[in-house]
Amino acid sequence: MRAPACLRCQSAMEQGFLLDRGHANASQEQEWVQGEVERSIWVGIKTKGREKLPVRTFRCPRCGYLESYANETA
Repeated sequence: MRAPACLRCQSAMEQGFLLDRGHANASQEQEWVQGEVERSIWVGIKTKGREKLPVRTFRCPRCGYLESYANETA
């Protein structure tokens, strides 16, 4: 994905990612999950059978604005 221009100050943005922590504090890439949050005693949040997409985040080095996208071609 090509880096967008910042919506606030029009500077070139840089690609990065938001880090999630999982089981045993393991590093994981953030994902977008379809639908409402459905909690579970056993797995925390139910996600089985839902669409999941990787999240790509861009940051403006000038003003700090973050912009995230979730799509299959990320």
